[in-house]
Amino acid sequence: MSCRTKRPERAERQAVSEPYLFDEQDLPLRRAVVASAKQGRNSYTGQRLLDDERKTARLVELLMMGCGMKKIARALHSSKESVRAALEVGGKIRPYKERFIVACEEIIELGTEQYEAALENDAVPVASIPIGVGIFFDKRALLCRESTSIAARVSAVASTITADQWRTWVRSFSPVG
Repeated sequence: MSCRTKRPERAERQAVSEPYLFDEQDLPLRRAVVASAKQGRNSYTGQRLLDDERKTARLVELLMMGCGMKKIARALHSSKESVRAALEVGGKIRPYKERFIVACEEIIELGTEQYEAALENDAVPVASIPIGVGIFFDKRALLCRESTSIAARVSAVASTITADQWRTWVRSFSPVG
């Protein structure tokens, strides 16, 4: 048995100049909702997010950790659009951001001093030194807005080499002796 819909009937009753959102039998037309949607008053402001001090602090924390919009929105039980709007407002987030940066700077300074002392006292295992130095190098480069990665691209030129050329090239890496 086929299903019959009322779409053709509704389409005939619909005025092109004033479309309705719902069928008048199901739900009444909300002219105020239609008007506000046309004027763009339903846009995201992020205000609810910024009104909650705990959520604002968490927003800044996640932002400073480098989380993306989706992850921040999930963590705050909000939408990506609300998070984006809250970040665009900016003025209300600035004090939280500054406090977080100061706290991070203090932790970094203390950690750097302790790492340096541990290096001087031979408390850092030799195998761990390159890792720590690499992390500090990367973080310094980020702060100085320098590149933190180097992209290299290798392409081979299609050519043939002889066995003698291959042996000569391999021997160039061998120690003389």
